[in-house]
Amino acid sequence: MQNDLFTAINNLDLEIITRNMQTKLNWSKAKAERVESQYRRFLFLCADDPTQTVPSAELDDYWEMHIQDTRKYAQDCMRTFGFFLHHVPNAMERVEGLTRIDLLDRFSTTKDRYKAVFGTRMLNAVMSACDECIPDYDSPSDPDPDVRTGIDGVERN
Repeated sequence: MQNDLFTAINNLDLEIITRNMQTKLNWSKAKAERVESQYRRFLFLCADDPTQTVPSAELDDYWEMHIQDTRKYAQDCMRTFGFFLHHVPNAMERVEGLTRIDLLDRFSTTKDRYKAVFGTRMLNAVMSACDECIPDYDSPSDPDPDVRTGIDGVERN
């Protein structure tokens, strides 16, 4: 199952996102390609445990660029994960009881998991400037497709 997931993530066509990072954020081609590779790994970690995975600043920039192509991002999520992987900005304001310490702990755990799974450390692993951004998802097992429960336990329509 994990091999299938990794294959699906590696098969995502992210060429336009990588090119946009170069043209819109003035990243070098080498930086954009390096972050694309790390982003694929970040997605793999999110699939395993989305509510505990926190992106680095560069990964968050790349993720947000992917999200801006809304139709492609939604299709990529559904094909790859079977659910829509949400980006939750300002999580400390939206998730009751979530603190900066929690986010720092999750970021540290993300870096540890990255190294354990991929055998290398996450490069330029500086927590995002939005530093309150976390993934969230709609549970694929929700009985009512119009009601979703997020990481804060609150049902959303």
